[in-house]
Amino acid sequence: MLDAATLAGVDRVLRTLRRQPLMPEQPFGGLQVIFVGDFFQLPPVTRRSLGEGGRNEQAKFAFESPAWKEANPVICYLSEQHRQEDGDFLDLLSAMRRGAFTSAHRTRLSSRIGILSKQTVATRLYTHNENVDRINMESLGQIEGKSRVFEMSSRGARALVESLKAQCLSPETLELKEGASVMFTRNNFDAGYVNGTLGTLTGFSVLGAPVVQTRSGATITAEPAEWAIQDGNRILAKITQVPLRLARCGDYRSLASVRVWSRVRRHFARAYTRGIISRRIQRACPRAASQGRCSRPAFPGILGCGAKKICRLARERETET
Repeated sequence: MLDAATLAGVDRVLRTLRRQPLMPEQPFGGLQVIFVGDFFQLPPVTRRSLGEGGRNEQAKFAFESPAWKEANPVICYLSEQHRQEDGDFLDLLSAMRRGAFTSAHRTRLSSRIGILSKQTVATRLYTHNENVDRINMESLGQIEGKSRVFEMSSRGARALVESLKAQCLSPETLELKEGASVMFTRNNFDAGYVNGTLGTLTGFSVLGAPVVQTRSGATITAEPAEWAIQDGNRILAKITQVPLRLARCGDYRSLASVRVWSRVRRHFARAYTRGIISRRIQRACPRAASQGRCSRPAFPGILGCGAKKICRLARERETET
């Protein structure tokens, strides 16, 4: 989430670059600016900077920046919910977003704890990669049989290659066994999978490529794929790896592309910021989502983020207009 200091910096740079002699300065140098986002999802996640007097200063929302206030943008609210259609669940999500959780909402959430039997296979969702990697490897170790290892190959400038590796959800060293839970890490519509498609490894092809049976019943051979940085038709850097990762357990980033989880166990004890809980819990639903409605404003927080502050500012803005 863009913070106030970064937005103010962009404003200063554009004012400097577009300054005209004898003409008054304009916000963002007179450029038309469109801001897109949802302040209720997450607060700014930045390192705390050292403020005046040696105090640590918490990052502020973009709308608290003088640059935002001087630009005075026209505010538009999106009011349709396309991920969920369950009315009770939408009410719970809306309350979380507004920071208006009641005892009834807490009781409803508590009723879902422990309903899955120990035999039920459910993806575990954690906040930190160290937990994800450990549990995935422990789970893989419990599967009998010989594992196969797939190493990532790369070509190009080191800095560009490292950038590609950081963005790629497939690990540099991918260890797989028949029976392992896996997830595809990129889109390939022709092959029948997208980033986030979940399944089980059923074996390996004659050429050694992993064969996956997806949860929808399709059988897909996961051929190696390329991630590249190009300048026109010229490839500056590329990496090649099987587009899979272990998915017995996942972190928020790696599983963000999974549109809806029907079975998931979530572990929020080490959530790194307020807002992450409501941001991720909205993907769990008893059935596939189509289209529903959510109440205005399309703000909220978390179990507390700046929900009250945002709602107050929204009411003040509506009063002014």
